[in-house]
Amino acid sequence: MAGLNMQIEEVRIDEISNHPTNPKIHPDTQIKLLQKSIKRFGWTNPVILAADNTILAGHARVQAAIAAGNDTVPAIRTKLTGKEADAYLLADNRLSDIAPYDRDILAELLSDLPKDLAELTGFDSVQVEALLSGEDIPDIEKFIRDSQPEEPRGEVDAEPQIDRAAELNKEWQVKTGDLWKLGDHRLICGDCTDPAVVERVMMGEKAIGCITSPPYAEQRKEQYGGIPVDKYSEWFETVQSNIKNHIGETGSFFLNIKPHVENGQRSLYVFDLVKSLVSDHNWLFIEEYIWKHPGTPKAPRRRFKNQFEPVYQFALSTEFLFFPDNVKIESDRCFSGDGRSIHKNQGKTPCIDESVEMRSGLAYPGNVVSVNFDKSNGHAAPYPVGLPTFFIKAYSKEKDIWYDPFLGSGTTLIACENTGRKCRGIEISPEYCAVILQRFKDATGKEPVRING
Repeated sequence: MAGLNMQIEEVRIDEISNHPTNPKIHPDTQIKLLQKSIKRFGWTNPVILAADNTILAGHARVQAAIAAGNDTVPAIRTKLTGKEADAYLLADNRLSDIAPYDRDILAELLSDLPKDLAELTGFDSVQVEALLSGEDIPDIEKFIRDSQPEEPRGEVDAEPQIDRAAELNKEWQVKTGDLWKLGDHRLICGDCTDPAVVERVMMGEKAIGCITSPPYAEQRKEQYGGIPVDKYSEWFETVQSNIKNHIGETGSFFLNIKPHVENGQRSLYVFDLVKSLVSDHNWLFIEEYIWKHPGTPKAPRRRFKNQFEPVYQFALSTEFLFFPDNVKIESDRCFSGDGRSIHKNQGKTPCIDESVEMRSGLAYPGNVVSVNFDKSNGHAAPYPVGLPTFFIKAYSKEKDIWYDPFLGSGTTLIACENTGRKCRGIEISPEYCAVILQRFKDATGKEPVRING
């Protein structure tokens, strides 16, 4: 038989070349895992070469070797050329893809592996937990594919020119009712309490999430007129109704809002609003996140400077999407033992056994989100791109749709652009819409297009 005479030999990497039309994409995550796998298990799978030293199988293994600083790889030289070589390239990848997983056997194997070995299998902790939980997963292959952690993307942004809002709108000529297309995103100038406005920007689509920072009671009066404290929950009723009507059952709704101080004490209207969303409108109150920021320096006058704002998470079902591996953070206090990690700031006294091995690596964050706070953009209530980015990545997949009924200077839209999601936003002020249009154009080089017709 032809294959019996094959020999494995050490081949210099600079003597071989990638196949010019290799259809497989190898993300950085795979290359890093292969590096670890080769270091732990050694070379157990040689590279397959065509007659002209073109790689037919093992492109990712060669990339891992290069990243590790190796000069050679073990390889098998074949006599394949031309169309036969192309056919083998496709067959080597596709024939293994066709084979489905036996869910029970897969779960059994994963359950017996210690964490350091489980990490080398390519199954992340979310996938392992789901497989071991007995969760109903009709299509294992699709579940594994869809739940892979995301690759880092290049980020773009530009200064939102709030101080030039009126001037910018002389150029953009935004009017109430205008609908704009900004790359994969849409923006409408209108009132988010009007169902017709929301329907126009959504165009029958369902968002997987909503994140927004609405006008606080009695605040932003110059921009939005201000809403009285005693009318706030009533006013917000139509806002939440429109969110509910355009969000999927597995989606989440994130609300960044903090009560102001009046007559020496914190107003209670935000707590009334949270209670109303649950009691009157059937939202599930999932979590309270804390956005931690440096705050604005000030002399204490019966209270210290504000260094946090809450972000409340609501959902329609406890089965909301959740991708925690997308927002892991660097930590020097990861540990092995139960398949989880702990961040070093999760308490002064970590609740772990002293015998547990501590190591550096990636850990899951807590519910305190630390991102830079920047008031330089001049918006009445700015929040940085990193804030919506955290929630967008943790609670959705690429190409999912996010809705922001108070788009302001366009921060949620920029976060969606940077994470490969699609934003559907509403902004009531034509001048702020102009700021959003200019910010997007400056950041991406793409020209927004009015699509009123």
